[in-house]
Amino acid sequence: MCIRGCISFVKKRRKDIVEERLSNKKTYTYRKMDFYVDRGQRADAIDVADKCAEGILHLWDKFYLDSNNCKGNVFCHQFEGSDVISQKEYLFAMDYLTCVLTAYRRTGKEIYKDTFEKYMNQFYDYLKMNEPFYEALSVYSQILLFIKSLDVLECIPHQKFFCELLRKYSYWLVDTNNYENYDNHGMFQNIALLHLSVLFESEAEASFWQRCAIERIQRLFQDTYYNDFTNNENSILYFEYNNFLYEEAIQFCRYYNISGLMEIEKKLELAKAAFITLAHRDGSMPLIGDGRTLQIAGSNNKSQLFADIGIAVLKVEETYLSFKNRTIYQFHAHVDVSSITARYKHIDFLMDTGQYNYDRYTPINRYVRSATGHSGIFPLYADNLFQKEFCDSLQYSNITAYEENEEKAFVKGEYKLNDVSVCREISVFAHEIVVRDSWQCEKPTTMRQRFVIPKTMIENANFTVSRRTLETAVDKVRFRFEISSDLPDALTVVQFGIAAPDYYAYEETMLLDTFAENTLSGNITARITFEEEES
Repeated sequence: MCIRGCISFVKKRRKDIVEERLSNKKTYTYRKMDFYVDRGQRADAIDVADKCAEGILHLWDKFYLDSNNCKGNVFCHQFEGSDVISQKEYLFAMDYLTCVLTAYRRTGKEIYKDTFEKYMNQFYDYLKMNEPFYEALSVYSQILLFIKSLDVLECIPHQKFFCELLRKYSYWLVDTNNYENYDNHGMFQNIALLHLSVLFESEAEASFWQRCAIERIQRLFQDTYYNDFTNNENSILYFEYNNFLYEEAIQFCRYYNISGLMEIEKKLELAKAAFITLAHRDGSMPLIGDGRTLQIAGSNNKSQLFADIGIAVLKVEETYLSFKNRTIYQFHAHVDVSSITARYKHIDFLMDTGQYNYDRYTPINRYVRSATGHSGIFPLYADNLFQKEFCDSLQYSNITAYEENEEKAFVKGEYKLNDVSVCREISVFAHEIVVRDSWQCEKPTTMRQRFVIPKTMIENANFTVSRRTLETAVDKVRFRFEISSDLPDALTVVQFGIAAPDYYAYEETMLLDTFAENTLSGNITARITFEEEES
């Protein structure tokens, strides 16, 4: 669930060994680590630290908690509204304190040290009365926070107690029953366990923790990356994040001479190359699956079929089209079979609608994740299906044809949902895209072809009902959408919807919809042309 922000490793020259007596009978020896994952290296770390000193805790993205309004211990705060689970995860992840340590290291100002100690004292008081909050992100982030605090401050409040807490976390992490072996949360646990194996390297269990983490990473990569080197989370943003987490593990193991990830390192390079192919020419990414607008440094002009995840990327001169025709029941996946995004030069003219938050029952988030929020061809009843319900009904989906050269490209996808079989064929040229949809139904069914069009194209839009034609212009480029059908009663309308290009933010979209009511079969064809206006 976590998104990277800015995280990096910290490297220092010290390699001292520190002994800490945790009880009268037991002495644990920990290593002062000079290289570790630091979640507090974000560009605005000082701002986050300053807010924390004022009592305003930055939990994640745009969400803050004002601890001044909390009665008593901040870690006892009861969240309300949507995303309750996520908010609690990030409260206990304590990334705001990691930024406080960054600020103290850079400035030496005592206010940051005092702020850190204030909240660590509250966390200690909380744990004296409550069990630890065992969640992958929170445990992972806390382990990294404590390792950093031992580096930056040398000594922290209740140090013996928190070292014992880290040992509790090690037992929780190695327990197979707690391991999340299907997404990025598994990598949180693996990276955390690797850090503990180095921190407590003199302990008898440390070699087992390390071996356990390496073996899990090997299996997790095999299970969560397809043979085409795309990622199973079915999200562009989380594809990038998974790549990032594996890179973290590889760098950590390389520094501490931990073996076992050489094959993963080779495959990860192929996954990075696949990811870059998904980018637009300017390095921006289409919104596919959970996520928000994303910009990367690299791009290429390569078209490619990623058959395992079911995504085709078609690039003809300055025209870009993505086509997705598979989905799975996965936390960050959407109901997006048959969905397309399209762009000419820097102008998006067909889009996916993003992710509003992590609460599946928030109306906006349910809208953008469902069939409603995608430029696809669906039976109308699919709008009411959650991801699991849709996947349970999905009997087949695949990209069945793919061709491309410098002048044109073609892709064909088919899927079967209960008693409806759908086929989408797309031809891409330098200044034209043709989308032909057809279907067969076992009983009369209402079908809808939908194109989600960005808000930038609304102002100059002109829709002619009788001709089923939508025309608009953006940045001196004219776009024309022409709809035709073999069904005389098919109805084409323009409606308005929403997209969420950023968390907890949404904007208006234009929907070009064609409905075919109570049909057993039929087809709808959309011809989209785009030409630059003459000067």
